[in-house]
Amino acid sequence: LVEAGVGGRVKVEFETLSGMDYSVQVRSTVNGVSSAPAKFALTPGGSLTRTSFSGNGNSVSLYIAPTRDAGFITILRQ
Repeated sequence: LVEAGVGGRVKVEFETLSGMDYSVQVRSTVNGVSSAPAKFALTPGGSLTRTSFSGNGNSVSLYIAPTRDAGFITILRQ
């Protein structure tokens, strides 16, 4: 689930797998070759300092500050 408008941030919500690490990448086009790491918060008003987190088998919400008017978000699981 992706939701816009949370304090100017984009909210991304998804289920995690226990023991897996997650990070976020953003790109300007769907087929864009280059992407950049995105910093995010785990709460709507939290500091945008996180670059990764560990899954626990539950749902998680990430809050990302948009860097442009449009773009694509990729969640990386490692």
